[in-house]
Amino acid sequence: MRHGSTYLTVERKVGASWQRVADDGDWETRFRWRRDGISASRITITWDVPRGTPAGSYRIRYFGDARSLLGTVRPVSGTSPTFAVR
Repeated sequence: MRHGSTYLTVERKVGASWQRVADDGDWETRFRWRRDGISASRITITWDVPRGTPAGSYRIRYFGDARSLLGTVRPVSGTSPTFAVR
């Protein structure tokens, strides 16, 4: 569990920076985890774009943790390619 944090964010590009518009606490986002083989996981994130969402460039970011074979836990993150909402 990521107490006080989030597994995902949806961000909109505003000028030169990115502004959070949704996270895993929003009804429009879905986070799915499944085991992939013996020691890997597959994460699928979806965002149902709400009606009235401003047009622009968006991206989805993932925040999680990875455990090594020795049990050490380290943070991992990933960012989707930018996509357009029209």
